Amino acid sequence: MTSPAITLAAEAYALHEAYAQSSHSLSDDLLAKLGEMETFASEHGDGEAGEHSIRHLRAATTALDSVTAGSDAERPDLHRTASTITLSAILAFEVALRTAAGGR
Repeated sequence: MTSPAITLAAEAYALHEAYAQSSHSLSDDLLAKLGEMETFASEHGDGEAGEHSIRHLRAATTALDSVTAGSDAERPDLHRTASTITLSAILAFEVALRTAAGGR
């Protein structure tokens, strides 16, 4: 994995951890980071793994957006779901970039 990819993933993990611990704040920062990751994956991803990563990143963006759109009663469940989907997207990003780098 390239140094910029490692940095993006590390930053995303840190933002995810902060998001997961919060009630639902910090989503704007996390959304911005997911956007950076999607751009990076589209430019540097390789084949199916890259496309898979992009689909996961887009699902995470949708899930995070749904938290703010949800009612107060729905928000805790939506937050947990968005957190899980976002972690999955970060992992898919790592796999895609490792695959593109020949498994390194």
